[in-house]
Amino acid sequence: MGLTLMILAFLLFCLVIAIIVLLSIFNLTNLGKNFAIIALIILMISIIFLYEKGSSIRKTEIDPLEYSEKF
Repeated sequence: MGLTLMILAFLLFCLVIAIIVLLSIFNLTNLGKNFAIIALIILMISIIFLYEKGSSIRKTEIDPLEYSEKF
């Protein structure tokens, strides 16, 4: 489950990159620019939340031998 959330965060990051590229290609009105900026802010907050939640879940799910400090 944790890895799934981390992969989803990566896919959302790719979506952010695609939106930035599309914004640089197309000329938008002020309303379109404001909508795109709000969408980017929401996506960045969700990426941070998903990655943090996924990494904390993954730490609890990981095998003790794989996450051991005895090596």
